[in-house]
Amino acid sequence: MEANDTKRLLEFIVENSPSAVIVVDKNGIIQKTNQRHHEESGFSEEELKGKHINTLIENRIISGSCSLRVIETKRPVLMEQIYKGSPHMLKALPLTDENGEVEYVISYILDISEKYNLISELEKTKFENKKYSIELLQARKELRKNNQIVFRSTRMRDLLERAEKIAVTDSTVLITGESGSGKGALAKYIHAYSSRSEESFLSINCGAIPENLVESELFGYEKGAFSGAQTSGKQGIFEYADKGTIFLDEIGDMPYPLQVKLLNVLQDKEFYKIGATVPTKVNVRIIAATNADLAQKIRENTFRSDLFYRLNVLSLHVPPLRQRPEDIPVLTEHFRKKINDRYNMNKSISPAVIKTLCEMHWPGNIRQLENFIERIMLFSRSDTVEVSDLDEANGSISLCDSEALADSLKQSTLKEAAQQREKELLIEGLKTFKTATALAKHLGVHQSTISRKLKKYGIW
Repeated sequence: MEANDTKRLLEFIVENSPSAVIVVDKNGIIQKTNQRHHEESGFSEEELKGKHINTLIENRIISGSCSLRVIETKRPVLMEQIYKGSPHMLKALPLTDENGEVEYVISYILDISEKYNLISELEKTKFENKKYSIELLQARKELRKNNQIVFRSTRMRDLLERAEKIAVTDSTVLITGESGSGKGALAKYIHAYSSRSEESFLSINCGAIPENLVESELFGYEKGAFSGAQTSGKQGIFEYADKGTIFLDEIGDMPYPLQVKLLNVLQDKEFYKIGATVPTKVNVRIIAATNADLAQKIRENTFRSDLFYRLNVLSLHVPPLRQRPEDIPVLTEHFRKKINDRYNMNKSISPAVIKTLCEMHWPGNIRQLENFIERIMLFSRSDTVEVSDLDEANGSISLCDSEALADSLKQSTLKEAAQQREKELLIEGLKTFKTATALAKHLGVHQSTISRKLKKYGIW
């Protein structure tokens, strides 16, 4: 290769190097730079050629010269250096003559500010992850704290010990018990003590949603699946709850056709949205609850036996309040504090009232007890609720008056008596809460349930 070709080749290599390049002679005089160096330093080759390398130091382009160090040591130098305010990696190589004396030094300069940014981001991420882990741990503790169940009875202690053992598994759970006994609270308790506690807990009342909407609420639909569907489609409860827990309350009221779809989710961990041709994979734990006799529903062909067996992998039964009266005092105190906080009050409840509450009949269980305690605290004119306040709070809708209940039963069937009491409760409730939404929230049921019953009894 001729000298001119060699020179052209070297020029091409230097100019197209991904690194900034600067060449100095044995005296530290700049002989050549490339376009990348121009971009990095802001000085062109014409401006630097023939000047001493210290020019870059004087103009604060570099903080020190590795080229001068190579001239001094006659050895390659690799170092990090601040180059025009940014960190750079410099590699300087000596070109020596036959006597080993340095003739030229070629320096390659690579911007490593991105490296430092990545390190900084990594450190920041580590810190945030550590902070997140601490917050997550705290949140998990708070979740467990907020989902503690108030009790004193041996029955509930045994139930919760079993629930904690069940929680660490990933099996489906069926919770049975009377209305208002605390099945929903137990489901949250299981979720809080499970490996899914950091994920979502979604609850749906199978009896509160109109039958024609249950499927779309649970499983969602594709865009254009039916007339009136959202153009973007819709995610269902199962998709939202992926990796978390779904609580299906009143499972006995799930429409029969949908029970097959739920069975498929339990078996195959996938489902089809309405209008979909491809299944959606999902990883959820299902906790179901019912106050109905599912065995009777199976005999009546309104509930599938295969679904029952799939749901009933692990089962828990919440005892009614009448079977654990020793829980009433601690529940009363718990609700007293809660209601005081809600209404910014500071009322107490006398021991005589608590004794009376323990002797009363609670067909509505804990939900009824809480509502009744709220009522007596709101009706009480003094700072301490006394026995005399009970009758006034009960009024005409006392579900605890066993004599009144007995009189009703003498003149009607159980169903008729229950409906009459329910109607009285709704009429009295509207006097205080004014709207169906507020009354539903107070009674712990869905607003559509209250609206339906108000129409049923001709109250609205």
